[in-house]
Amino acid sequence: MRRYPSYLSWDVDQELKPRIHDYSNRLGNKALAKMICASPPLLHNTVSKVDMLSAWLQSLGVQAPHRIVISHPVILSLKLKTLQEKVNELQLMGVPKAHIGRMSQRYPVIHLSSSQQTQQMLTFFAQVFEVPEASDELLDILLSTPDSTDRLWRASFAAQQGVYTYLHSLGGNKQSLIRAFCSSVFTIAP
Repeated sequence: MRRYPSYLSWDVDQELKPRIHDYSNRLGNKALAKMICASPPLLHNTVSKVDMLSAWLQSLGVQAPHRIVISHPVILSLKLKTLQEKVNELQLMGVPKAHIGRMSQRYPVIHLSSSQQTQQMLTFFAQVFEVPEASDELLDILLSTPDSTDRLWRASFAAQQGVYTYLHSLGGNKQSLIRAFCSSVFTIAP
């Protein structure tokens, strides 16, 4: 409450209870608790914002949009226009529209990354796997990873380069690096 003192001024019966009730009906109590703990400002958003975001994510081909909202509630703080601009940037980077929905599902944090970070990551992994940047081959590798690799988009670029350099110095070839990546070795924090 110290970080969000404005919540103390809310009318519990008129504002807080109805909003929590709506969210709980839509997402379930457990998911709601997780979301509020991760991002208390979520309560400033209405359930209709969740519905709009979910519909937009589904239009990209995301199969379970509520999972993204639950795991990355901060995405609700972004305007749909900003999210669409991110999709446009990904397309300009060479990511086919057909892959953007799958990338959004696998790496929701991609929508929270700057264009520079995203381009840096695509370039880095293209070099690691010795494939053309934003090629179908690279995207297939990125999309075949375990769910836990979402952390790789949040990991520091220097840390990832360090892991790559170390594995490469051990004699890692393209196939062994792909296997290491797909088994989450690149998500190890230094």
